[in-house]
Amino acid sequence: YVHEAVLGVVAAFTSEALPHAVTALAQGDGVQVGLAERALSAIGELAVEPVVELMMDPERPNRQRAVEMLGRLGSPAALPSLIEVMAGAEEQIARAAQDVVVGFGKPAVGPLLDELESPEPAMRRAVAATLARLDELVRPAMLDIVGQGEPARQAIVIGILSEMRATEASEPV
Repeated sequence: YVHEAVLGVVAAFTSEALPHAVTALAQGDGVQVGLAERALSAIGELAVEPVVELMMDPERPNRQRAVEMLGRLGSPAALPSLIEVMAGAEEQIARAAQDVVVGFGKPAVGPLLDELESPEPAMRRAVAATLARLDELVRPAMLDIVGQGEPARQAIVIGILSEMRATEASEPV
């Protein structure tokens, strides 16, 4: 019974605290932001979606705080949105999003590779730069694409690997 009571209190706290914590993250001063970060970290996975919404809204102040918070939350569910921000946000926020994506390491590889053939040149450039930063984590998957992928994807990956100075990409397949 105690376990169920604790879960009830946590659920009530979460539904009440979550919107306030997101607002404090976006608009608060140093102390409020620190408390918001602690609350959102305690809330965990349930905080990802509202923090992503904050990050995706170009009209909201302090979007970079949302990017950094998503890094602290560490949920792979945020990766597609972080990758989108890498290609479409102002430079400082895009760079912060790329840093967070790189911080995810291996879980970021699949979502990044999924964007290799994006019709948006900015997305392809952002993905290529991020994959280059992940170097050793992505190299085996990229070499698989070179060996077995579709020609358009192979060409993109060979270009990225050559930027990474991967001699394996130039070997005959």
